[in-house]
Amino acid sequence: MNEKKSYDVLFIGDCSFWSEAACEFISSLFSQVTHVFWERGMEKNPIVSTWRGDWIISFKSDLILPEYILNHAGKGAINFHPSSPKYRGLGGYHYAIDNHDASFGATCHHMDEYIDHGQIIQTSEFRLSPTETPEMLRYRTAVHSLTLLYDVCIKIYHDEPLPRSSVCWSDRLFSHQELERYLTRPRKPIEHVKAGEKI
Repeated sequence: MNEKKSYDVLFIGDCSFWSEAACEFISSLFSQVTHVFWERGMEKNPIVSTWRGDWIISFKSDLILPEYILNHAGKGAINFHPSSPKYRGLGGYHYAIDNHDASFGATCHHMDEYIDHGQIIQTSEFRLSPTETPEMLRYRTAVHSLTLLYDVCIKIYHDEPLPRSSVCWSDRLFSHQELERYLTRPRKPIEHVKAGEKI
């Protein structure tokens, strides 16, 4: 059995089963893993600011990392965004269903000073079901996000160059406030929310 890779990793995930599984897998690959599980409304763990190491791996997390923290990762900082590049930020599950999108997916990308913005490494797309609900889509996307993490982290373990996807992000960033307004709006006939439109 091969030894763990001598990398110091900061793992940041939400408080879901999926993030626990992702953290367990990362811990099986790398020698030193500091983990932080965070959800909106929780206090931020000060270790995020003081950590220094090789890789930051963010998985399904809404925690925004300023550029100075990203610079603490000597090798790189990557994020697994549980949505297609069409939907930066939050709410992609809802918008994709209401827009009758044919497909959805998970996106792995390098992190920079902007939210869901850095060079895309790899995506994992799948067709939407005709009876899709936001909760079903959340679950299915988590499966693809975790599988994508397995693939990318094995590449990191072997020091393989990470891919550069030709897929680009949309210009629009969907905020938490916009999502709240969208979910509490009067339920008229479905409004199609396009990447360039305002809610």
